[in-house]
Parts: sequence; structure tokens; C-alpha cells
Amino acid sequence: MAEFSTRFAWLKACEDVEQIDPTEADMPAPSLVFEQSGSIKVMEGVASVTVSGGTRLRIEHSVNLPLYVNQATVFLNGWQAAYGDTDHHIYDVAVILKRIRVIPGQIQWTATGDLSDKHVDAPFSLSYRFVIIAWNDTSVRAMVDHNDADHFCRTGEPHGGDNFFEGVNTGAPDATTTALSSFPSFLRNPGFATGRQVAVLPRGFVFSVGQMNGGGGDDHHLLQLAYNLESVAPFVRDQNYHKATTMLNPITDAAAGVGNGEFVSWKTSVILKDNSRRHDYAFAEFVSAMGGPDVEILQPEFAVLPREDVDANIVGGGSLAGLKTEDVVINQLPYAYAVPMLTGWDIGYTPPGEGDQHVKDFGVFIDRIQYAAGTLRYTVSSIVRDKDLFPDNYFRHKVTILGLKPISVPPVG
Repeated sequence: MAEFSTRFAWLKACEDVEQIDPTEADMPAPSLVFEQSGSIKVMEGVASVTVSGGTRLRIEHSVNLPLYVNQATVFLNGWQAAYGDTDHHIYDVAVILKRIRVIPGQIQWTATGDLSDKHVDAPFSLSYRFVIIAWNDTSVRAMVDHNDADHFCRTGEPHGGDNFFEGVNTGAPDATTTALSSFPSFLRNPGFATGRQVAVLPRGFVFSVGQMNGGGGDDHHLLQLAYNLESVAPFVRDQNYHKATTMLNPITDAAAGVGNGEFVSWKTSVILKDNSRRHDYAFAEFVSAMGGPDVEILQPEFAVLPREDVDANIVGGGSLAGLKTEDVVINQLPYAYAVPMLTGWDIGYTPPGEGDQHVKDFGVFIDRIQYAAGTLRYTVSSIVRDKDLFPDNYFRHKVTILGLKPISVPPVG
């Protein structure tokens, strides 16, 4: 498979991952969220790995599925990365789930990831949370598109079926004036036309401040890191969208929008910054998408904005940095089955006057998911700290609810 150039060095979307030596990971058996035998099974899990540094990870995973399952997918529901020796600057951080394959009785995928400063030699650990949804499509009428970059890698041209894009925040020629970037993107699949809504499932990201155009840039302190996958709709307009390594207009034969067809579009907004107003950085995103008559989403409002005033007092939850945890309950959901997807987060350092810092350990993730009788429960946790556990950290998050098999009246739990 040919490797076509991308804007920054870390992401090699077309690289044959089999050429990367596999890394042994700690992955306990996933825990059951819920199951209706013959119809659907949902599981959540965590995978963790520790490396000596300077290595792009390849982790192979497989999980057994019931024999009644003929469709399945896996998506990213959070991450945590930590340097193993002391705190460092940030050069890049990445987690991506790739090469999802479903065979009778099993789902398989490959995870890649990284954490480094500009020296790319610090030991680090990386863990990520995942959710597996496995179903029989005669009972739950849903399909999934979890292609990677197959069309782009065969031809070198962007295509509506490629499930990734990369973009940059640069002063020129993009004339970006803040650390906030927003990237509209889309997917195209005829299966989406069988339903009224499409769910976009997060599958990974790359933030990189120093590896654009082959690398060589500098690393930086961290004040704020944010991500928001928003405005998901079965609709595209006559405009350019971020696709693969460039821009692509999906409307080729008429200057009009297309709704409720084989398209889904969304906007991803991101922030990577220290105390400065902005530095150049690159971002990449991988997603999957589910469609069909039994698929709906509930997407609450959520906004991410750069923290330009480093003296702003954003409430964190304690005097020292550490793992912050919140239990969330959502009632009266009108679905037979519902799964929370972590599609927005804003994490960083808090106290007045302290500003940006090195990083020792940071991330945000969801676990302990439960769903029954219209009530969804989950726990969200986050950490951002340096080696001294000071200053304090804050986090905000957004969950998009993937609802399957809508019901007319919400159950009362």
C-alpha cells in the first residue's frame, strides 16, 4: 500500500501497520454493559501499554462475540497518557483505533498512539477506553462504516468514503488568530440513506505542535486541550469539507444541499495551547458512522473556547491536581438501548495566576456505563498534572447519546 504525504510527520494514514513491531498491552476482558440475547451485546473495556519512548505504538486486539452477532464496531471513549520519568513539554499526543475487522465470533482492531516532547525519547504509558457494540441486524436495524483510508491510500485522492481528515492551525496562509480551529468534514455511504439519522463515532485523534511538514518544530507547555465533535446531521452543502489531507466538495452536479440521503456531516472544533494566544499545530481525526432505521442520536450543546485570560478562575474541584471524577445520570431516554459516546472535552490547568505548565499525566475518559429502563448512568474522569501536583486541574465534557430502537414513550425507571 503506497504512502502518500500528509501535512505532519506522525500520521501515516496509509502505512502498513504490520511493519511496526507490536507492543504487548494489558487489556482485561471487557465488562458487560448490557445484552439481549439474539439481538445486541454492548461491552466496555480499557487497554494500557508502557514503552521506553521513541516508538510509535501498534497494539493488536481481539474480543470474542456471540454467534448471533453479524455486525459490530468499536469506538474510543476516552484516553490517558503519562510520561514515565518526570514531567515534560508536549510535542504530540495521539490515540487511534484502526483496521476494525469483524469475523464470525470475533471483532479485531489495531490501536496506535504516542506521547512525546521534541526529543521523542521519554518513556510513557498510554491507556484508552473503548466500547464494543455487537448486534444482529435483523433485530437491530443498523449498519456501520468503519473504513480507514482505503480510497485515499489506493489513489492519493480524497474520497467521501475515507474516514479520516487532517487539518492545521497556522498563522499563514490560514490566517488563524487564536488556538481554536474548526474543521467541517463528511462521510458518504449508501447505507446511511436507510435511516433518518446517522451517528458519528469517535475513533481517535492526533494533536501535534511540532511535526507539521516533516517535523522539526518546538514543543510547548500546556494550558488547555479541547475537542468537540458537533453538529452531526445527515446533510451536506455545496462547500469544501476537510477530507483526507485536503478539502473536498461532495456536491458535484448541483449547487444545492443534500439532506436525508447517503451523507453525514459534522464539525470538529479543537484547541491546543499554552499561555500564548496560539502556536502552529496540526490535528487529525478518525471516525466511524452508524446508520439505519433504528439509529438516532441525542447531542447536547457544548462549546470550547480558548482560555486567553490565564487569570480566569475556572473551578476545578480541589487544591491539588489529580484525578477528578463525576457520576452522571440521564433519565427518560426513549430508546430500547442507549450508549454514551465521549464526543467533547475541555481539560487543563486552573488556578489564577499559575498559567501553563509541564505535563506528567493527562487525559479524560468514561467508564462504568449502565443502561436500563430509559436511565443511562456513567462515570467521567479526568486528570491534568505536572510532577508537583500543582496547579489544580479542571475538566468539562460532553456525551452524545447513541440511541438504538426508538420507542414512542420513554420508560419510567
